Amino acid sequence: MKTKLYSYIRFSSMRQSDGSSYERQIRMAREIAAKYDLELVNDYQDLGVSAFKGANSKTGALSRFLDAIGRSVPVGSWLFIENLDRLSRADIVSAQELFLSIIRRGITIVTGMDNKIYSLDTVTANPMDLMFSILLFIRGNEESQTKRNRTNSSALIKIKSHQENPQNPAVAIEEVGKNMWWTDTTSGYVLPHPTYFPVVQEIVELRKNGRSTAEILDHLNETYAPPPAVSNKKHSKWSRAMVERLFHTRALIGIKEVSVDGVNYELKDYYPRVIDDATFYHLKKNIGARAWNFGDKEEAKPIPLLSGIGLLKCDHCGCAMVKVKGTNKRSDQYRYTCDATRSRRLDCEHPNWSFRGDQLEKAVLQLL
Repeated sequence: MKTKLYSYIRFSSMRQSDGSSYERQIRMAREIAAKYDLELVNDYQDLGVSAFKGANSKTGALSRFLDAIGRSVPVGSWLFIENLDRLSRADIVSAQELFLSIIRRGITIVTGMDNKIYSLDTVTANPMDLMFSILLFIRGNEESQTKRNRTNSSALIKIKSHQENPQNPAVAIEEVGKNMWWTDTTSGYVLPHPTYFPVVQEIVELRKNGRSTAEILDHLNETYAPPPAVSNKKHSKWSRAMVERLFHTRALIGIKEVSVDGVNYELKDYYPRVIDDATFYHLKKNIGARAWNFGDKEEAKPIPLLSGIGLLKCDHCGCAMVKVKGTNKRSDQYRYTCDATRSRRLDCEHPNWSFRGDQLEKAVLQLL
């Protein structure tokens, strides 16, 4: 049986998805598999995710790979990355801790750019390999820090200009944060996207007419291809989280909220307005009431102990386990199921499995 090779594909900006970065990394992974006679079985992708602050290893696809080691990812497997800085561009201590934690758990790291192999055995036998990795992580962090300082300065100039002399349409701020998926900034200005601006208007109308998130999601997946901002090259479905977040973002009423160097800025009349203020706050209020299920029942709803904190992971695909309503026969009980099933965005080998919430929480508490 061949040793399994997992590939980790990452780039920090979705603008890179239109270039050669994605295809180059995929090609390198295949070449590594052929060269070392490995079975290329799966890839983990953080597209448009920065590694400067470690988001990819905390909440991204890389975090799912780390959680899967020893379960769906066998010890002794290989991990392909183009360069070490695809793994991390954080400070040297954080980057090196991540690197060592992977090889200590029995995973061999191979880099496509220079065909360098890192494992616990090779690093122990050749300590200079460890020194070499440290230098690469330092260089990656310094490059990101320099780029961050440069882009932040440019962003602050645009923010100040918008605050003092707003234009219509607004000058696009691309240096920090992300612009909403229903806008088009290719001209340098923030304009309604010709395809997706009507879609966001339709989503709002569906919500105003009482359609649930699941119903809206089904309609979107049946009718429209998702924009690049809410999909990637592997998974081409709309995200449930995107629909749920939509009615909590003031971008719908034209406001952009952005943070630079720890300072928060609120830019009014930045985005093309989707709805008026009164409609936005009415929808937001109604969503909150529906989510909390306020009504005439005096009995309090049970509060799940393990949902939303990232502790429970699906053993089959590595996604988070989340709370869902119980079956029709036991609607008073909630259950935990794989978020890949709930979001309808990712594929899981066992999409229909779930656990009773009270039984699972009792078992966990007994271990504490």
